[in-house]
Amino acid sequence: MYIQRHLENQILNASRYYPVIMVCGQRQVGKLTMLNHIKEPDRRYVTLDDGNARRLAIQDPALFF
Repeated sequence: MYIQRHLENQILNASRYYPVIMVCGQRQVGKLTMLNHIKEPDRRYVTLDDGNARRLAIQDPALFF
């Protein structure tokens, strides 16, 4: 069962103007669940919890994006 989040519309509106959207907040509140639920087909989810992704973002941000 999915619980609709209040930020869904703001994120969808922002995604019309920005190629990258960062969502941060407390653990276990449904950020990833919400993003997976509303993501557009051409959008990707990237977490900086992955050491390789984090290293690439630091060393070569252009390649990361």
